[in-house]
Amino acid sequence: MIFKRTLFVLIFAIGIVSFGLSSHLRAQEQEQPTPQTEEQLFVEQLQEERVSPKTAALFMDKCLAKIPRKFTPNAHEDFCTCSAAHLRLYFTNGDLTMLDKASERKPGNPAFEKYVTEVIAPCMEQPIVDITYVACVEDRSNSPLISHIPKYCQCVGERLSPFVKNVGGSTILANMAAYPASYKEPLDTLLRSEELIQERNKAYRSCFQTYLKAE
Repeated sequence: MIFKRTLFVLIFAIGIVSFGLSSHLRAQEQEQPTPQTEEQLFVEQLQEERVSPKTAALFMDKCLAKIPRKFTPNAHEDFCTCSAAHLRLYFTNGDLTMLDKASERKPGNPAFEKYVTEVIAPCMEQPIVDITYVACVEDRSNSPLISHIPKYCQCVGERLSPFVKNVGGSTILANMAAYPASYKEPLDTLLRSEELIQERNKAYRSCFQTYLKAE
């Protein structure tokens, strides 16, 4: 009887130890992250790679398919060519993925902010000259005191180029963040921003003095 009781206690103790050990092992397995598959590693590596020439070319085709408001054909082509080149320089496939949905194209998304500061702003440096020049030449309210309208208008456009290059990106992001209902697209935001309008008015006044007809 004593032997049976001792054997029972021993078996019971072994069972408890085994259960505790198996529970500990299961807990360890749950704590350890599941190793990534080759496919997962490939996708992760692909997301970190720079945008390929083919992807940049597709981006350019899409850009050229629609002319933004107020753009001239020359400004449009210059902007799209520059944008595709900058996309290759600064963007990864992962960045593009973060811009897939329209709802993600807003301040606060790092990929969108990089797109505005590294693509849009620097690539508007030359187009803004052409856009402003054409609008100025076609403006019938230009003063008859201006000695040479084309040169005057070129002067106005060139005065805006440094502004767009240096603070165009921050201007876009600040306005889109402050007035999301009014500003939904980066290019439209830049061209309608109060900051650009004020800079253009300063350029008009400065260039007017330069090209004022001599009495």
